[in-house]
Amino acid sequence: MSIYNRGRIDDVSWSPSGQYLAFHGDQFLEEFWGEFIWVVKGDGTGLKNLTTDPPFYPLRALAINEWLDDQTLTINLWEGTGAQSLYQVDRISGKATLLIGYGDSKIPVQTHGGSYDWSPTREHIVINQAGHLVLVNVSQASELWFSTMEEPPSEIFRGWSQDDQQFLYSQWDKERGGYNLWLWDVARGEGEKVLPHVYQAALSPDGSRVAFL
Repeated sequence: MSIYNRGRIDDVSWSPSGQYLAFHGDQFLEEFWGEFIWVVKGDGTGLKNLTTDPPFYPLRALAINEWLDDQTLTINLWEGTGAQSLYQVDRISGKATLLIGYGDSKIPVQTHGGSYDWSPTREHIVINQAGHLVLVNVSQASELWFSTMEEPPSEIFRGWSQDDQQFLYSQWDKERGGYNLWLWDVARGEGEKVLPHVYQAALSPDGSRVAFL
């Protein structure tokens, strides 16, 4: 696209219906420099910069997180401390609301170089907080930590089941070393060890099978 003369686009994401595209890019023109996230219709019309107003600033790193629906995009914003916060941005108005992070958020969790992994129904999100998993119920603004920040990093998220009720994660074995594979049941609020000495795995869509390395 011509607006990206002397720049680059490094991430593109379709909205759920396929009507819109969000893309992240860096721009290196003297009069237009920094990081931005844009939205455009699937036919190439209606180009709009979503990150021109506070809290966004061209010199602060950004990343596309995920479309929640055709009107709402979530964006990772790197704070001055190096940690990330998660904002949801209205595609039409451009209004940004702090969803997860320190400040006005009801969920004061940040991730240092980690990830935010939404459940299929968008009811829950698993946060990787510097190697510690945090399960968040978004509507209730509640959080469950799998370990404390005083402990060594010990958990890695591996994927949600399509029914939103379970997810896989790897957890460090403090006694024997190495990772074991666990399955967390959201409704029961407890985990079950599935396989010992397994680091990488994926849950089948119906939750009945596990592929592992």
